[in-house]
Amino acid sequence: MYRDRSGLLTKKNIFSLCFLLLIFINQYGLASSMGDIASGDRNPTQSIIDFVDKIYHRYSEEDFEFIYEKLHPALKEIISEKDYIEFQEENFRKYKLEIGKIKVGTEILEAELPDKFIDIINIKEEVYTIKVSYEMKFETAGINQDHENDKDVLVVMEDEKIYLLWDPSVVND
Repeated sequence: MYRDRSGLLTKKNIFSLCFLLLIFINQYGLASSMGDIASGDRNPTQSIIDFVDKIYHRYSEEDFEFIYEKLHPALKEIISEKDYIEFQEENFRKYKLEIGKIKVGTEILEAELPDKFIDIINIKEEVYTIKVSYEMKFETAGINQDHENDKDVLVVMEDEKIYLLWDPSVVND
């Protein structure tokens, strides 16, 4: 008349624990993509900081495919992945370039789209700037040099995704 339900009860407990774990991970952003802030209450400011930090660390590792994927789609219509990667690889090789000591600022400012992008990107999105500093080691004319760089990085939030703005005209310079 009465069946042993201990196996069923255990399966229910496991299912419930897995479900609660998934909710916890989703709620606190542990499973969210840095480029997609649509899930949960992910802080857009922190998402931009994480995005730029990841971009510069991957750049220092010469992962140009990753960076190309993060460029705004309008920029990808102007420069192909192959041309972008060849340009970056040539600069790293030619100057024996090394990037390190990357520090991303915590202040994010709304920005106007610079003139050089106006004919490229039809902006209705939010444009932001964030400061990045890094050490650059390179060789020119046989002389090793160290240089501290501080620059403002432009990003765009579009459809809750973050994209990097990069001037493609430097390839032709």
